[in-house]
Amino acid sequence: MLAFFYSVIPNYPIDIALLTVLIMVFITPLTIKGTKSMAAMQALAPELKKLQQKYKGVENRQQLNEEMMRLYRENNVSPVSGCLPNLLPLPAIYVLYAVIRGLTYKVKGVPDPR
Repeated sequence: MLAFFYSVIPNYPIDIALLTVLIMVFITPLTIKGTKSMAAMQALAPELKKLQQKYKGVENRQQLNEEMMRLYRENNVSPVSGCLPNLLPLPAIYVLYAVIRGLTYKVKGVPDPR
């Protein structure tokens, strides 16, 4: 994609900005989903605290976990859905970093084309 942008606009800073905007367009729905899920988890926090107070101790750990899962199911909330959408774009961000880093790499013994 960076090569395509460079063929249209031969200016790396602008091309990197365009590529970043393009990646953000694809990442934004995942970010919104993760943010909504985190907000739903925060809304359940007082109820979770009540459950933790009610089922204190090691002997009630299993019952606490069952009650927490029931609460999540009743409210259609998944604890994993808050962080998973934010982890999915990491490969794209890493590739973008590697591409930008590769722009500064010079091969020894090859004359500069400028």
